[in-house]
Amino acid sequence: MTEPTPKAQSVTKDGDPVSFTPPTLYYPEIAPGGATRLVVSAPLGTLQKVHKALIHAFQPPLQVLYRQVVNRRDPKPQGEPSRDFVGLGLEADEVVEALDKADVLFHQDARAELWIRDEANARLVLDCDGLLFVYPDDVAAREAIASVGVPLDRKPTIANCDYVKHNFLADADVLEDGFIEGLHLSEMAPQKRTETKY
Repeated sequence: MTEPTPKAQSVTKDGDPVSFTPPTLYYPEIAPGGATRLVVSAPLGTLQKVHKALIHAFQPPLQVLYRQVVNRRDPKPQGEPSRDFVGLGLEADEVVEALDKADVLFHQDARAELWIRDEANARLVLDCDGLLFVYPDDVAAREAIASVGVPLDRKPTIANCDYVKHNFLADADVLEDGFIEGLHLSEMAPQKRTETKY
């Protein structure tokens, strides 16, 4: 059986795989714009656990933004607007259940970002590299991260690798459709693509 691959992998300039496993850690930093946030890095398995722990730490109702950065079935030139799908008034359990059903889409395929916002305006972002960003840096978020054994530390993550290969899996297409339909997400009007700020 083939080992599951993460969303993004470190490679050489020529695209050959590099022996790199995302470290298991989190650390605080100042985000673009001056907000405080936590950055979480973890390999497959641990990443899913911390992702779900953070969702359960959020105050419902939740808002979900599924941002399709790359349309694998109908590729567009780089810089084209993303496709944004939004859902409101969701409970943590239904979001986690939908994530479980679409696990390969979110944790092994790099086509999209997933943004979650709660009643208190806390935000959680899973990016295309497989890193989690949590706003703000607060006690509840740190406790949720620590509850699944992720330590406070600072080492190079996938974001520090010189060359990264992103995986786009045909098997995730049906999972993408199921996630959007299952949470009744509505597509928003396209917006001009700008640098993602999170």
